[in-house]
Amino acid sequence: MSVREMPYAFSPKRTRKATKAEGLSFERLVKYVSAAALLVVFILAAFFIGREYLTYSRLKKDVSILEHQVVSLEKEYQELTAKDVVLEKANKLGLHPPKKEQIVRLTRP
Repeated sequence: MSVREMPYAFSPKRTRKATKAEGLSFERLVKYVSAAALLVVFILAAFFIGREYLTYSRLKKDVSILEHQVVSLEKEYQELTAKDVVLEKANKLGLHPPKKEQIVRLTRP
């Protein structure tokens, strides 16, 4: 017995052809359109979420850079305003602390 003679064998010639009378039903059309719309919504949501995540990660990186700069600037400020550094620069400029008789106190009458 050959494969063609078997009653349960698949025959590629037996394909179902849609007739013009069958067409696409309204319910099926609504299913396809709603599925396509849902797919578009998911794609747009993924796109916008991805874009916002990239913006978030870039801003997070910028914040860490700025925090590092703040720490370094605070350290530099502390170094430049230290008492010994200010006195050394004042001496280089020829400035000296005032003597007691050079201090004038102003009071309100």
